Amino acid sequence: YGFYFLLLIFLFATMLIFRPGSVQRVGNAKFRRFQYEFLTAFLTMFAGDWLQGPTVYALYAYYGFSRTENGILFIVGFGSSMLLGPFTGALADRYGRRLICISYGIIYSLCCVTKHFNNFGLLLLGRLFGGVATSIVWSGFESWMVSEHRNRGFDDEWLGDTFSLMTVGNGIIAIPAGFIAQVAVWAYEGHP
Repeated sequence: YGFYFLLLIFLFATMLIFRPGSVQRVGNAKFRRFQYEFLTAFLTMFAGDWLQGPTVYALYAYYGFSRTENGILFIVGFGSSMLLGPFTGALADRYGRRLICISYGIIYSLCCVTKHFNNFGLLLLGRLFGGVATSIVWSGFESWMVSEHRNRGFDDEWLGDTFSLMTVGNGIIAIPAGFIAQVAVWAYEGHP
């Protein structure tokens, strides 16, 4: 795995350096500050998701749930995201994008707390929370960023720079988060 990981990093770095039509870096200090603050929050939220995601199936198996029960838990999580996801934007429009992003932290925390209990009903509730949180993290933060970007009077052409950093940053944090999650499982002798 080590060889393939290093190969992928080399290919990724090569793509970044030689990508066609790359976005010009914006030199505006206020914009850079805004971008830094947003990306710090955005990538922290995704890091949390990437940290727990790879171990969820193993956790449910550790709790003794069958493959079918495990599947039901996942269907509830993904299904709630599918059903509630379209309403996330409307809620953000009605109650504010900042509030919806803050609610992500609360809802996701509730999702994570339920994982500490070997109770199928609580875990189902946790998966429901997780589905809602997933809908928010994949749309709410992006929506807030665009809205705040415009409210601060930044040029719309600069949005591409932030979106590029969001995509690259999310990919970069996903890999070490997976390794950290696996090391944590090993440290606790197989208990996710």
